Amino acid sequence: PRAGARADLVWLPATGGALHPVMPLHGLGQPHFRQDPERVFVFQHVEPDPAARSGLVSVRMDGSDLRVHARGELFADEWPGAERGGPMNAPLISPDGKHLLLQRQRQLWLADLPATDAPANLSLSDASLRPVGGPGGEFPAWTADGRSIGFSLGRSIFRYELATGKLQESVV
Repeated sequence: PRAGARADLVWLPATGGALHPVMPLHGLGQPHFRQDPERVFVFQHVEPDPAARSGLVSVRMDGSDLRVHARGELFADEWPGAERGGPMNAPLISPDGKHLLLQRQRQLWLADLPATDAPANLSLSDASLRPVGGPGGEFPAWTADGRSIGFSLGRSIFRYELATGKLQESVV
């Protein structure tokens, strides 16, 4: 949305009907799901108190039970290996909830999430923040089993295997 424009997350029954509000989106947001279809995940930056609810959050489909899953230096201007510029975008939680995929200036990063309900506090100095191999990427997505990440760059489509770190490229 345009700067200052209000955007709301809503759902619509597949059979049609009325829109059902879930929550207002502040700042960034890329709604996505993991194995629990009753929760929706979004990246949210709330002003004026970003510490209150900023980061990767989830809510039930009725807008209740807000949970923070990750926060920290997600808007840092200097990510490892990147030139200065805009914020991180496209944070995607893995289907099993164990990892977080981050994108920053066409570079992809992977962070491990704790097994507890406490939110992960990500930092540029965190050893669990590591680059996903390759020359960069756009339009990242998890495979349904959460074992691989798919992304594209130009005419190439990549698949990154988490277990092995192997990167496979297909040119279309």
